[in-house]
Amino acid sequence: MNRGPVKLAAVCIAMAAFLCQATVAGAQEGDETKISIPAKIAPVPVKSGKAKSKPRPDFPPFTSVMEGFTGPYRGFYSIYENKKKNRLYAVIPSSQIKKPFLLATSFAGGTTFAGWQWNDYYLYWKVMGKQLVLMEKNVNYKGGSSAEVASVVKRTYTDRVFMTVPIRTKGGSGYVIDFGGLLAGSSSRFFGGMGRGTSSLAEFKFKAFPYNVEVTVTMPGSGGRYISLHYSLADVNKLSTRGYKPRLADDRVGYFLTAAKDFSNTKDPQRFVRYINRWNLQKRDPKLKLSPPKKPIVFYIEKTVPVRYRRYVREGIEMWNKAYEKCGFLNAIDVRQQDDYNPEFKNLDPEDMRFNFFRWITSERAFAMGPSRANPVTGEIIDADIIMDDSMVLAYLREYEEVIRGLNEASLTDEKKAYLRAHPERHPDRILQRGFMAKKAPACSHCASQRRQASDQESATDPASFMNRFRQCTIGSGKMREMALSGLYFSLFEDDDDKKKKDKDKDKKKGDKKTDGKKKDKKKAPKKKKEFPEEFIGQVIREIVCHEVGHTLGLRHNFKGSTYRALKEINSKVKPGDIGGSVMDYNPVNLALEGPQGKWAMTELGPYDYWAIEYGYKPVKKPKELQKIAQRGADKGLDYGTDEDVGQGDPTINRWDLGNDPIAYAKSRLGLVKKLRKNLIDRAVDKGEGYQKLRRAFDMLLFEIRRAGDLAAQYVGSHHLYRDHRGDPKERDPVVIVPAKKQREGLKFVCDYILSDKLFDFPPELLRKLAQQRWMHWGTYPGRDLSYPLHERILNVQTWVLFPLFYPGTLRRIYNAEHMVDRNKDCLTLVELFNTLGSAIWSELGGTPGEKATDRKPYISSIRRNLQRYCLEELTDIALDPNSSTMPSSIRTLARFHVKRLKKSIDGFLNKNGDSLDTYTRSHLEECSVLLDKTLKAAYQLGGNGGGSSFFYF
Repeated sequence: MNRGPVKLAAVCIAMAAFLCQATVAGAQEGDETKISIPAKIAPVPVKSGKAKSKPRPDFPPFTSVMEGFTGPYRGFYSIYENKKKNRLYAVIPSSQIKKPFLLATSFAGGTTFAGWQWNDYYLYWKVMGKQLVLMEKNVNYKGGSSAEVASVVKRTYTDRVFMTVPIRTKGGSGYVIDFGGLLAGSSSRFFGGMGRGTSSLAEFKFKAFPYNVEVTVTMPGSGGRYISLHYSLADVNKLSTRGYKPRLADDRVGYFLTAAKDFSNTKDPQRFVRYINRWNLQKRDPKLKLSPPKKPIVFYIEKTVPVRYRRYVREGIEMWNKAYEKCGFLNAIDVRQQDDYNPEFKNLDPEDMRFNFFRWITSERAFAMGPSRANPVTGEIIDADIIMDDSMVLAYLREYEEVIRGLNEASLTDEKKAYLRAHPERHPDRILQRGFMAKKAPACSHCASQRRQASDQESATDPASFMNRFRQCTIGSGKMREMALSGLYFSLFEDDDDKKKKDKDKDKKKGDKKTDGKKKDKKKAPKKKKEFPEEFIGQVIREIVCHEVGHTLGLRHNFKGSTYRALKEINSKVKPGDIGGSVMDYNPVNLALEGPQGKWAMTELGPYDYWAIEYGYKPVKKPKELQKIAQRGADKGLDYGTDEDVGQGDPTINRWDLGNDPIAYAKSRLGLVKKLRKNLIDRAVDKGEGYQKLRRAFDMLLFEIRRAGDLAAQYVGSHHLYRDHRGDPKERDPVVIVPAKKQREGLKFVCDYILSDKLFDFPPELLRKLAQQRWMHWGTYPGRDLSYPLHERILNVQTWVLFPLFYPGTLRRIYNAEHMVDRNKDCLTLVELFNTLGSAIWSELGGTPGEKATDRKPYISSIRRNLQRYCLEELTDIALDPNSSTMPSSIRTLARFHVKRLKKSIDGFLNKNGDSLDTYTRSHLEECSVLLDKTLKAAYQLGGNGGGSSFFYF
């Protein structure tokens, strides 16, 4: 028998009896310590040798933790600072637990992104044991007024844990945390890779206000260079103004939105409730037709803005007051100049969420930006800051890779980018890559080199993803290109001045001959280039500022605004200030080729701008009043097309075009290029300067040719897109096919100018002077091609223009349009497109070489041979694309038909003229014949991505 349990039970009984006796003895001595025992056993006091110690507190005493700290600096959070240990603590009030607040981040210094607003977070604190949990509140899903639905939504769409923070102690009616450790040590959580730094060396500057706390963390970042990160933590409900009423959005008018899914909403099939982002403007006296607002929108011009430009900045901001006046508000926007001589605004912090600033920065990136922060629930804008880089007005010509290639990529839609990721062998920039069939999308070699050489710089991926996420305004890079072109443009007037001076000198010489006076020897003064006219600078800066202020008022881009007026009307004796329908477009600098010169930029708001402000800010009592405003969208000048509409087949929704006919504008720019090419060396390079400036100017003119061709090519397979609602007074169909005549005009432009080699016939003496810059140190690098890569650059211009014509989306649009146009009406067909392009690209096959063809003067020029090889590759890719969803079978069949016909034409031409051809032309055509034969027999292996051949050639 196992006696273990019996022994154990006996021991337990004995111990219980002993404890009972001890308890009784202890009670007799007056000790209050008791022990719980079963009810059947009488309680006996326990005798203890010493008194029991008090329970250990959950946290150390407040006074011991805060020893050495100064404070509190009271505000939204009470702040304590220990300068010796370089520590920053904060008291999170108990009253703030579970209450949402806005945490906004921005870069304060130490980076080329200084002045940028970064990410915003809608958070709240939650207590769990000895730590505070920072929770990100879900604002995307709601249950509305229905209690049942609200409970289901709350259960399904929960809040997110952002991070946890240890509680150091309790005191001051709240929870004490290591505030500096949170903001410095976890900076990468808020700023991504841009925020990585050495938190142990962090320094802090802070200000505490009743409804917000502002903290700047300065610490060594990547590479050891100090970076300053700014945090704004604010009670968003307190910063929001009283009486704000959210306003529903309308897709006919372009505003930034605050959107949420409300599952009690039965009006929208997607359950979305969309509010426009706007400021809370209320009349001080509602009875007055024109009244000042209770609280105006106040902008401070930072003292960093050069004195020369402050006037134009102020005027650009105040341009919007005219639109608000039509809504009944007098001086809705108040502009104040920060200055060292004005103590009232001298020490205001631009990063402080309570103030709106216009800031001047030097990042060497030509851009301007006007982001704002809004209440994530109501859409009320509570903070805005505009930044403008000084490169915007320097107008220097930068390297091709930096400016032009970036603009090329920016012209691609998200759909086209996805297609090129899947088909990198069809990327228009593949010609500029050394490995033609690289399976990765082309990357900018200059940017890669800069990242390698400047290891202390921030990662380039974070800003790119930020720009893409928030669709930031990229007007700066394009405007800088426009300013650079304007510099060449104004040289035309120097030619006129020189001509006048020469005529004057001739007249003077004639007069000297009539007199007996002796000629005086005069030293010829060096030619001095003119600066931009002051009026020109003022107009350009005002428009850029006005554009960015529009963003801070809630407005999105409107790339259809430029179609408001005809070029002849813009450049007339009247000189209208609204050269476009909206300052929210990317309007190019208006450079008249001949005749009167109108305004260079928008000097007044356009009709769309007035209309959009009316919808967003006019006081209304009923929703029907808003509907009446939105129903006017078909009126002249009110058409709206924004970022996601660009590249979707509407040729009037463009960046950087002007006038109601983009093809007419393309012809005007092409004429300007031809004029500027004459004496380009003298225009671009002064005596004593290097020829690098000539290379940059040459690249810029090539890009203008590409842009002109692109504007014309967009008409092929195009349609007009409208946002009218059913029942609007001037209702139009959402999709209207562009007349075939206009589409053919665009196609003819491409064939006559872009596919021809005549436009690219440059003087050899010019090409010999296209020098690459040779500096080698931080911030710069010697160019890849010391001799100019002429053929690659020209073909790159052509490929960017032709890519949309060979793009599957365009081909599908043309094919579908054949069914969207009445059968008895004219329509551009795929057959006509293939025939027209084929005739233009292979026009030499219809001629005879004669005796003029030599290896020095080939029958088919090198530029044309390169073009033909590219187009042959595109044609075979279309014919052999196995993906029916990308390329419908009917399109592939048509491409194969043209492959067969092209081979027949080439073979016939070779049989008839082969012996009289130069070596370049004959070898080229023979190779093309072989490739076409392989295409027809499908004898070569397709690329794994479903489209490209396993080889390419140049």
